[in-house]
Amino acid sequence: MRCDTLTGSSHFSSDSSSKQNIHENITKYPRHPDCPAEIIEVQTQSPVDFALHICLPWWIKDKAKIYINGSEEAQTDEKTAFYRLKRIWNNGDTVRVFLPQGISIWTLP
Repeated sequence: MRCDTLTGSSHFSSDSSSKQNIHENITKYPRHPDCPAEIIEVQTQSPVDFALHICLPWWIKDKAKIYINGSEEAQTDEKTAFYRLKRIWNNGDTVRVFLPQGISIWTLP
């Protein structure tokens, strides 16, 4: 895995059915600093059928929204779960995951 410290992006590759897939993960804050968007771009030489598992963290405060190529795929409030996206992926497909943040307060004993 290679990390670009100027943009905060991480690059990694995986081998699936002898085909190389390169994903780019970039954290951006689109108009709402309380809801970062994880963006994953699929780069492949030909269409590839595989499942992408998105980890939903325990700290989200509302429903996570998942978009594929700009169209809403799902809204889920399941925490500490993996959301499975199984499909045929093409070069340039993008997955955007919006994770709403908030502040949690716990009293001390």
